[in-house]
Amino acid sequence: MTRAELLRRISIDPQICGGKPCVRGHRIWVSLILDLLADGVSERDILANYPGLMAEDIRACIEYGKFEVASILDHHRVELAHRLAEADENPSAGVPWEELRARLLGPR
Repeated sequence: MTRAELLRRISIDPQICGGKPCVRGHRIWVSLILDLLADGVSERDILANYPGLMAEDIRACIEYGKFEVASILDHHRVELAHRLAEADENPSAGVPWEELRARLLGPR
């Protein structure tokens, strides 16, 4: 399946699960599937516990997670580029590197 075909398996509807991304046709949050995978639950076990799901739905959840992470990183890259450009225009202002680091990577 292509990325676009996988992402079509995910739906976001404000009337369903408070607008959280879900596997289309189910009230199963993408974040639940990703949490289960992160906790080491196998695809086989997920499919056994959620009989309406297909392997492609799990792949769609992973693809959606990748898409969201990439979007967040792109946003931060743009913000960092703007901050660096401001620092280049006004070198005496300096660049708050610790603040930028914390915003990009989280606290130490």
